[in-house]
Amino acid sequence: MRNKIVQKSQTYHILIHVLFGIMTALIVSKQYDNENLLLLLLMGFLGNTLPDIDHVIYFLTYGRDSEYSQIIKLFIKERHFREIKNFLRDNHKYLTGLYSHTLISPVVSIFLTYFFFQKKLIYPATFFFSVSIHFLYDILEDILFFGKLNPNWCLKFNNKNKNNEGILFPYLELLRNKKRQT
Repeated sequence: MRNKIVQKSQTYHILIHVLFGIMTALIVSKQYDNENLLLLLLMGFLGNTLPDIDHVIYFLTYGRDSEYSQIIKLFIKERHFREIKNFLRDNHKYLTGLYSHTLISPVVSIFLTYFFFQKKLIYPATFFFSVSIHFLYDILEDILFFGKLNPNWCLKFNNKNKNNEGILFPYLELLRNKKRQT
């Protein structure tokens, strides 16, 4: 049962974030029915998807030399775009170097949600409410996948979770073989 939930969560990770963003906006719209629903939906969507921009920032900047990024670059170079999708789907939880995915982030976003709701600034409140839901879902997903939090949540970056081997072995072998060939 657990393995089936993990598989579904991996397959539909982005879609789940989009749906949580929509759900967040709809919850807020029920409380504040005079607000623009389209703008609330946009804030919910952005709040639940933008935190994962850090995956791209990691790949392009501070994590560009990691095995994770090198594998993605290899697939891009060889135009294996379907493999990139599969790799990201199967391995994004093993990426433990994301600076935005720490326990500080949900604490700050929950505080900002409260702050903006108190000020009756509904659109930024909806955005940060959705950001909070994003991080809480990712935390619960880590517990589901590994039985505990990934090390990055506790500011321990690029440490392998003891419950996993990190990036799946076939991808590492592919990368090592390509390096030997060059």
